[in-house]
Amino acid sequence: MILTKPFPYRVTENEKERASNGYLMSVIAIIAGMPLPIINVLATLFFSI
Repeated sequence: MILTKPFPYRVTENEKERASNGYLMSVIAIIAGMPLPIINVLATLFFSI
């Protein structure tokens, strides 16, 4: 049987909000940065022809 102990630290709402904002910003940065390599390849093909 698995025994679990309660975690003694209570996470506040402010800490939860800051953590979720950090994850959200990293996802937005990845989504915003994904098209850049594709645009670079298209520009390379356009200028090399």
